[in-house]
Amino acid sequence: MFTKNWSLLCVTGVVVLALSAQGWGAMLVSAEFQGTPGTGLNRTATNQTGNEAMAVGLDSAFSSSGTTWNQLEITQYNGAMTTNPSFSGLKDRGTGLATGVGFSLTGTTWSFNGATGGSTAAGVLRDTFFFNTGGTSAAFDWQISGLTAGAAYKLVLYGSDNSGRAINQTVDTNGNGLLTDETAKSVACNQCVLFNAVAGGSGLIIAHGAAVSGEGDWSGFQIAAMGAEPGDIPEPATMALLGLAVAGLGGYLRRRRAA
Repeated sequence: MFTKNWSLLCVTGVVVLALSAQGWGAMLVSAEFQGTPGTGLNRTATNQTGNEAMAVGLDSAFSSSGTTWNQLEITQYNGAMTTNPSFSGLKDRGTGLATGVGFSLTGTTWSFNGATGGSTAAGVLRDTFFFNTGGTSAAFDWQISGLTAGAAYKLVLYGSDNSGRAINQTVDTNGNGLLTDETAKSVACNQCVLFNAVAGGSGLIIAHGAAVSGEGDWSGFQIAAMGAEPGDIPEPATMALLGLAVAGLGGYLRRRRAA
């Protein structure tokens, strides 16, 4: 009996090791908008690390470990404007490795640093992309690319710590490439809003933002795959471990039936 139980324990251990080597888990990309020049894209943030408290409270998909926040930077707020900013090769928060996910915006925006509103909830709220009707467009289109077509994602959009600068965000949640069948959600001061979305046929989630009162702030987003990443392919060593586990389990079951 001891020998049989020990065999089963060994087989179970091999299965666990194989799955651990595979690294099953959900992709999580965290992006914080910035306006401080010279600090670079895809770095580990100095003013936003670890778990984002608001997102963790909103949805458990954002409670994983890791500190890598992608800093999406444009020209600092000084009257200069950036048109159609685009960022590629965003990194996974847990592993720090490039995911192939990209973010781009069609429209004109400034950046705003060091907002002085009342929020102390998270550093992510303190730097924003700033949209204003006074010389720039308060409406814009944006998209997240490099996703798996037809896969489901959890997407959180963050407001800022400035009151009165809410943005109505409309996201294509069903992946049909249209926004006319979607309902806008207001992302306001000290808020984050969750969208459950399916990537379209080109691996895109498309969206539209419009400032509620002539100007609006948007401080960043997080997007996580629901479940294991579809792109995960076991390495040869992992496949060998899984094969060993299956063979061992088969032998154990045969011996148990014979007994």
